[in-house]
Amino acid sequence: MKRVVAIVVTYNRVEYLKECVRAILKQNSPVSEVLVIDNHSSDDTQDYMESIADNHFRVNYVRLSKNIGGSGGFFEGIKHSMSLNPDYLWIMDDDTIADQNTLSRLLDADRVLDSDWGFLSSNVRWKDGTSAKMNQLMPEKFWSEKVDDGLIAVRSGTFVSVLVKSTDVKKYGLPIPEFFIWGDDTEYTQRMSSDHQGYFVANSHVVHKTQQNLNVDIINEKIEKKLARYFYSYRNSFYNSRMENRGWIFFFKSLVTLTRLIKSNDRLKWKKIGMLCKGLYKGAFFNPEIRFYRS
Repeated sequence: MKRVVAIVVTYNRVEYLKECVRAILKQNSPVSEVLVIDNHSSDDTQDYMESIADNHFRVNYVRLSKNIGGSGGFFEGIKHSMSLNPDYLWIMDDDTIADQNTLSRLLDADRVLDSDWGFLSSNVRWKDGTSAKMNQLMPEKFWSEKVDDGLIAVRSGTFVSVLVKSTDVKKYGLPIPEFFIWGDDTEYTQRMSSDHQGYFVANSHVVHKTQQNLNVDIINEKIEKKLARYFYSYRNSFYNSRMENRGWIFFFKSLVTLTRLIKSNDRLKWKKIGMLCKGLYKGAFFNPEIRFYRS
């Protein structure tokens, strides 16, 4: 049997985390280890995780000294997990709730593909069973070669139930912690699939328990305290587009969004304009280092 380490990054969502960990431990194909990376939560996460880790030999808990963002958490999680000698890493946020056969269906896809893949991404649904808008994947031009097996060739995946190989971690490196949030999973899965195709596994279901079923959208954002996140969205997306030689396309689309903001009557428009412009400027020069696992 293949050794699978499940990696969960959490921050101040202990109720979701409890549900997430319970679902992982109930998989039909058991994981070898569960590694929870805590971004220095201030709720009851530490008490819960220390209790469950003390009473369950498969659960490992790492509490970080400060919040380094989801990207930093996944960097630390994948780095720590490699010391557990896994064959595969199953990566997810704390609000990802797996079905009982989610992992077994990913491993079935591995067998169908004879392990010739860059990443495998689950079918992410929202709480009401509809498709999760935040986790839409871009199909490849020739996406249908394996469609009869329930597999669709995609360009990238999200850290909401994605499977990668430890051998590829050694080859291609770790996620970029400087992303902080948003875009790190896109960059990482594209890097992982640079030599082997990534796939969407249609029958491997998870529920992503976001508050609303919405995509990231600065135009329609109503919550002022969330605006700072859009700096990372534009900076990181500009970087990712540059790496795909699509930087000018992203820049032009961002200018269209900027024009819409300027013409709007949005009470937050100047703060939104500031975040967008700052993100674009920083993204033009953002060149983070790719780090590699060292045993």
